[in-house]
Amino acid sequence: MAIDFSKYLPVGEACAVPAEQLVRTLRLGDKRTLRKAVAAARAEGQVICTVGGPDGGYFLPKNRAEILAWTATMSRKAASTFAALKSARAALEQMDGQMQLIEEERPAPNDADLPSK
Repeated sequence: MAIDFSKYLPVGEACAVPAEQLVRTLRLGDKRTLRKAVAAARAEGQVICTVGGPDGGYFLPKNRAEILAWTATMSRKAASTFAALKSARAALEQMDGQMQLIEEERPAPNDADLPSK
C-alpha cells in the first residue's frame, strides 16, 4: 500500500513542497526513495503533481488547469525520452548491421588454420 500523499501535500502549485522537505517529513532517507514512493502512489491512482525550478516541489492539484499543465509537461518529457530512445535504437540497428557485414565478410576458418592437438 502506497503512502497517502493527501496527508502530506498542500493543494495548489503555489504551495508546492520541496522534495528535500518531503523526504525529511516522511523519513524516506533520500529523493530517489521519494520518487519511488510517488510513483507507487500514482500507480494506485493518486494525482500528485510536480513543478520544477527553485521554488518547485510536489503538490496536489487544486483544479483542472493544474492537472492539464502537469500532464502537458509530462507529455513533453515523454516525447523527448522517446525521441532519445528512437535515435539510440537506430544506432544499435546500424551497429548490428555492421557486425553482420563484418561476420559475412570474414572468411570461414579452414582446418589448416586451426591449431593442431
